[in-house]
Amino acid sequence: SQRSLLSAAASRGGGGSDKQLRRRLMHHGSAARVSTVLAFEADKTASVEGKIQNSGLIMYDGERFFYFDDCIQDVTQTGEPAAPGEWHFVMVSINTTGEGVLNVDGVARETFTTTCKPASTGMFSICQDYVLVANTPGEEPVKAPSSMFHGRVDEVMIFNRFMSFEMMSTFMFKPHSIALADSRVAYFPFDDPQNMLPYNARAYAGAQEEDAAAAGRFVESSGPWLPATVVAVEPERLDVSARQTVSVFGTNFAPSQWLRVNFGGASVEVAGFLESGVTAVTAETGRCDEEFPATVSTFPSAPTPSAQETVVMYTPTVGDLDKDLVSRFTFDYVRGVTHMDSAAGQVLMVDLAAAPPNVTAEGAPRLEGTPHMMMPVSKMVSDKDLFTLSAVQFDAQNVVALPAPDSEDHTVCVWVLMFINEQLAPLAGAWKLVCLVSEAGAAATVYVNTEPQAEEVAAWYRERFGDMRLGDDEQGFVGDVWVYARALTPCEIAARYFTQEYALDFVKGRERLLERPAHVALPLEAGPLRFTLEMWIYAYHTSGVQTIASTDSAEQALNTLSRDLGLHFGLNGNSLFFAIHKGCGCQPCEALAQMVSWRSKVFARQWTHVSFVFPFAEESRDLPTMAIHVDGVLRDVRDFPNLQLPELPAPTQIHVLLGQAATYEPFFEPFEGLVYDVRWTNASYYAPMTKKTTQCPPLDRGSETYYALNEGGGALGGSGGAVGLVGLWTNTSYDDATSPLSTTFYPFDYSPNQIVSGVVGIFVITSRTACSKKRVLGGDNFEARIQEVTPTGAGEARSLPVVDANDGNYHVEIRGYICATYELTVLLDGEVLTDPFPLEIVPGRTNPATTHVTGNGVPEFNSAGVLTSFTIKALDFFGCDQRGHDDRFVVTLDGPMFIEAHITPLEGQDGMYRVAFVPEAPGEYHMTMYMIGEDGEPVAIREGMYFCRTVPQEGSLRIGSQGVEVVEDGDQLVTDLDLGFPGITMEMWFKIPVGFSPTGLTYLLHKGGFDQFGNYTKTYDLVISESGELSASIYAGLGDIRTAVGGVEALLVENVWHHVAAVYDGNLMLIFLNGQVRARSPPFSVFKPVKQNSYLHPLEIGTGLQGGYVDEVKLWKVARTQAEIQASMYCAPYQHLEHVAAYFSFNEGTGLRVYGHGDSCRPMSEEALSEEAMSRGDMAQACLVGTLLTGAEFSSDTPMTLETEGYNAASSVFSTFYGPGLSEYAAGSAEPTYTIMARDKCDYAYTRDDATAFAARTREYAPIYWDLTPPFEEVEYPILEQRGELSEKVYAMPSATRRCPGDAQPETPRGDEFVGYFARSDVPLSPTTTAGTYMLHLEVDDVLAGTPKLISVVANVPAQFYVAPTDQGMAAGVASAFKVQMKDRHDNTIYKPMRFSATITLSTDADGSAVPYTHSETIPMEDIMYDDNTGYYTVLATVGFPGSYTLLLTGLEDATSMSSYVHTFSVRPGAWRKLLTDDLKVPMPTRRFEHSSAVYNGDIYIFGGAQYDRTYLNDMYVLRARPGDSHGRSGMDSDEDAHGRPGPTVAAVSEQLAWMKTVTFDYVISEERDITLEVRVDTAELIAANRMNPT
Repeated sequence: SQRSLLSAAASRGGGGSDKQLRRRLMHHGSAARVSTVLAFEADKTASVEGKIQNSGLIMYDGERFFYFDDCIQDVTQTGEPAAPGEWHFVMVSINTTGEGVLNVDGVARETFTTTCKPASTGMFSICQDYVLVANTPGEEPVKAPSSMFHGRVDEVMIFNRFMSFEMMSTFMFKPHSIALADSRVAYFPFDDPQNMLPYNARAYAGAQEEDAAAAGRFVESSGPWLPATVVAVEPERLDVSARQTVSVFGTNFAPSQWLRVNFGGASVEVAGFLESGVTAVTAETGRCDEEFPATVSTFPSAPTPSAQETVVMYTPTVGDLDKDLVSRFTFDYVRGVTHMDSAAGQVLMVDLAAAPPNVTAEGAPRLEGTPHMMMPVSKMVSDKDLFTLSAVQFDAQNVVALPAPDSEDHTVCVWVLMFINEQLAPLAGAWKLVCLVSEAGAAATVYVNTEPQAEEVAAWYRERFGDMRLGDDEQGFVGDVWVYARALTPCEIAARYFTQEYALDFVKGRERLLERPAHVALPLEAGPLRFTLEMWIYAYHTSGVQTIASTDSAEQALNTLSRDLGLHFGLNGNSLFFAIHKGCGCQPCEALAQMVSWRSKVFARQWTHVSFVFPFAEESRDLPTMAIHVDGVLRDVRDFPNLQLPELPAPTQIHVLLGQAATYEPFFEPFEGLVYDVRWTNASYYAPMTKKTTQCPPLDRGSETYYALNEGGGALGGSGGAVGLVGLWTNTSYDDATSPLSTTFYPFDYSPNQIVSGVVGIFVITSRTACSKKRVLGGDNFEARIQEVTPTGAGEARSLPVVDANDGNYHVEIRGYICATYELTVLLDGEVLTDPFPLEIVPGRTNPATTHVTGNGVPEFNSAGVLTSFTIKALDFFGCDQRGHDDRFVVTLDGPMFIEAHITPLEGQDGMYRVAFVPEAPGEYHMTMYMIGEDGEPVAIREGMYFCRTVPQEGSLRIGSQGVEVVEDGDQLVTDLDLGFPGITMEMWFKIPVGFSPTGLTYLLHKGGFDQFGNYTKTYDLVISESGELSASIYAGLGDIRTAVGGVEALLVENVWHHVAAVYDGNLMLIFLNGQVRARSPPFSVFKPVKQNSYLHPLEIGTGLQGGYVDEVKLWKVARTQAEIQASMYCAPYQHLEHVAAYFSFNEGTGLRVYGHGDSCRPMSEEALSEEAMSRGDMAQACLVGTLLTGAEFSSDTPMTLETEGYNAASSVFSTFYGPGLSEYAAGSAEPTYTIMARDKCDYAYTRDDATAFAARTREYAPIYWDLTPPFEEVEYPILEQRGELSEKVYAMPSATRRCPGDAQPETPRGDEFVGYFARSDVPLSPTTTAGTYMLHLEVDDVLAGTPKLISVVANVPAQFYVAPTDQGMAAGVASAFKVQMKDRHDNTIYKPMRFSATITLSTDADGSAVPYTHSETIPMEDIMYDDNTGYYTVLATVGFPGSYTLLLTGLEDATSMSSYVHTFSVRPGAWRKLLTDDLKVPMPTRRFEHSSAVYNGDIYIFGGAQYDRTYLNDMYVLRARPGDSHGRSGMDSDEDAHGRPGPTVAAVSEQLAWMKTVTFDYVISEERDITLEVRVDTAELIAANRMNPT
């Protein structure tokens, strides 16, 4: 309300009372004054004798409220005290039984029981009570007002009933609603000064108006039951940070425990009261980017709106950014803290958030127990502001493991620069602040700088940063790391980004400076003292003495006896001063130098750079001089001619306090202001140097000691060990203008200027200030241009898109440019910043899809023995020619032979690869060509991966007036071409032309000089004379020419190919014509090899054979046999090249050169494929090269195309047969039985589609156990022999994959595999359907391949059952056996135990009528026995009822393919029948031994005995005689039995038994007595009769 009752300042009266005494005793002599708030008392005129004067009072002693009456005295509130200066709601409620409650501020503070009650004639007082006062001695005392309440009272309510607090709470904050309340007695709202108490009482309670002395007065007041109104906050619009004091002004800010101020959605308590308002401290954190009204609530309900727009917004500050910081790494090299291990090359990185705030005696921080990590010195780089040794490179070799937070809610912020590489990071190439904010149950939100990122970018950073490891899958630099144990809000992320510079505020943390000062450790070098100390300061005022920095003891400046070095820097008013003190050994001495410079002024509330230099002189001068610079300008110099320069005997550190002179109060002298960037060096700076350092901090952390004083959790900062900084930091971040000269470019400042074609080229322009600091915001006008550079000049300049990231980084993309050399130019505001950057767009990864064979693709292959080559050109994904030769290609050929092509990088031709190979044999080839992919798997190039090509048949050489000349290698005097070996063979094909009539010798081969013929031959020759004689000669030594001559003129048919071979073995010379010996030399007496000819004589081929042909010239280094010559006449000698001196196939087809091969010149060898030879052409080689002479030319006529010989014919010698079917064969199987690796007669894969080349035939191979011919020596019966005729041929078939499949990879690409059979649906091999032993003949083109082989034909898969007939049938009740065999479909017995089921089912009665029982029984498999000698299974069965039965046999498991078999049989009546069972099931047999049996009246009784384990048996079997039997069943011949069937009749015993053997014997005894009869049974006889199992 606007008014309340204010009590008088002092009470009247003095005599005291019991109440006063009681109050004093209760409070133990407390100085607090006890006063009365409300009082029910007796009438003031009433006598005090025998009456209750105090019937109920509410009182207050300055701390607590209490209730008082004369019945129980005091009841004091317990719990929290009721503080003065606040409104309190006090309530006393007493029920009809006297039970009462004292309630203060809604809490029941005490309960009591009393008998006192207000009297209807009594008095009710507010803010007082009455006491007895004696006005005149001897007179009766009178009652006078007393105990005036020192405070305000309002909203007094009285009810005539007990009220609980829940009932009263309605009126507590809404007292006006009492008008609606029942049982109300009185209500005093004190709303109007004219509205006095009697009126109120009368108005609500009907009291009579009477005058009363006013104990108090009405005053303007407010109360918690009335709403507050906010009219202003200070400042007018406030950005609120955590724990910041704010002033709120308005009306009705009634002090009470319910008074609250609301900032940013958080309600806080009032911190203090102002004249027209309150102060409050904001909450720990708040919500970002949302404005809230500053409101005040006076009672527990929603605050009312403000009277005007008074809003606040949560804005984090330095204190907020330090909250819940659990880990902090700057990765700076910190002098005195971070140390380098020279041996390991490691740098210690300290977790600054966990570093302790104290220091050692030497001034170095204590690091014991502090989490840290080691980083290699080689990986330390510059940070975002180009400070050296202030960041770390992370990659696979240097993984940076960030500390993992323990809480689910956490935040990790990292300053990183991600490298631009193939694993392109979002926003790579620039320093970015990346924050991952994680909250329980949700994916981390990713911020870059200040903005949350879209899912694609967020997912990239979550994947790579989520494991808290940098470097596993990414590369870059990391500069700063913060780890919080909470989720930062968006505005805190923004504050984290923008807060980059700090200063120390010594007013902000003044209360803790004496106990926890800010320390820095400054190094001192040995020798004369010399230093420069610099810093930025901001003084809040310039009055009195203030210390900026000092050693800890101001007395050093006064006490000349002190030997410690003392430094003191500060302000005296607005004048800078500094002092140096150094004690000396002898007295007196000048040891104090100090200056107060009125020239060096500092102004309040502005930043000033100050510099203190000592000595300010050249090193050659000894005169100590002090100097002070202000803002880089020398302001004052002071000489100290008598001062001895302090001399330091060894390097040391000096411990300096910042912002105070000492750590004890008398010399505290604190600095009231800010300090920023402290720098120290052991050198004397002159004015120009100081001016330079004023502008920018040092980037090289090693040149001086530099303290940036930035945050890090409290311990460290900059490049020095600064401690004690917690609570001093204040944000001094700033952003200067862009300096064009400081602008940097990534990656051009870090790596070669190359980008890969197709990849979006990225480079980043980073704007920086004049001090190289990265700009915080964007807005600069950068341009980027690109132009191609060619040998003829530069092309047209084109603009590149520049994206302003608004963080000082400008991202430029280069896309769509081909591989070439370019220049990049960067402009700022139209001005070129720097020289153009050279840029080269280089090929990227090779693209198999565009990599191709040059020319017209994969060429057709040359003939056998001739080099085939082509070139592969590697391109990247954007058509750029690949550089270097880093790709791997594989080319293989599969056909008659397997070839791995020789792939050679072409020197001087980037991305070019030459593929070369020499097929030795003609035929179809399947070529596989691919590139090895990045994953090591084959990848097809543009032409594909699989190809079919044919290597043609050979050709020959037609001789003109001259033939071919092969010149030896000029570097070697002796070569294999000399044939200087113990044995040699000269071999070739030739054809004489029609009408050939030579006029001289025809030299098929000649090795020697041009004038060395006949007897002058110095090596060898092969000659046809004019008369048709064929001769061969070799030079064995001086005068020793060995020759063989044969007259073959009749055999030399014109126009027909002839094969000639001359063999010399050192003792004999033979000449073969078409494989037959046609000439023989006499044996030579002395063994001589061919003489090695050291002359460089050429080899001539076909000289004189004009118009004729030559082919397949082979010069062997061994003497070959006739069989070898005959076998290889149609084959190239590549399979035996180690024995070949030279071989010429004449298959080149074109050109003027022939190329030979041999042991010293193998295809694809380095000797053959030299670089020089490669440069001459596709078919060039370096060795055994011949030149076609006059008239010689290549021809397609060749003897090598005969279909039955050479490459075209299957070989019984070289082909191999294998497979399990060659030893064991399943009868009648039409499945493939064996495999043939087919080879031709030249020992190459046979790839022709000839379905009749390979065949198999069989013949029975059986034993003969006896013969009329007696055995002879070493012959023992039985004798095995082949019987009958050979079966028809069954041909092997080419495999399904023989044909070249084109672009599909074949399973058997070479096509030389044939599949063999012994039976096919079209050609059965009948003998092999019957199991037994056979002789197998394998034939190749009707020629037996090797010797016949023995094979075993075994039964095929089971197909049918066979049941052997029984001789005497079965009888009911008697165990019988079935003999069963399993057979294949060819009736061969299966000699392998297999499972089957046997089920016996009763069909009809013995007379064919229906049976009264349904009976079917499956014989357990364990009761079926197998004989592996005969293949028989014995199925035991016993049926108890005569009739017709079926036996059903069904295969199981491996025998399920068998057809079920039904066997029908009859069971005749037995001699015995069961009596003890009512069904047809025979009782379970009991295997018993030594039992007893007896026959009585024709029935058999079996009892007693024991089992295998000697368990005695006490059961009995009874087999009753069959109805109609006559075994002693007297009295039942005509009666019915127990089942109503006819009684026994006469029948022969033999008819009643399934089988019977009569045994007769004679015996004689002397007297009648019991005898024992032993019967021995021939079990073999029983088994043969199927009456007993073989087991």
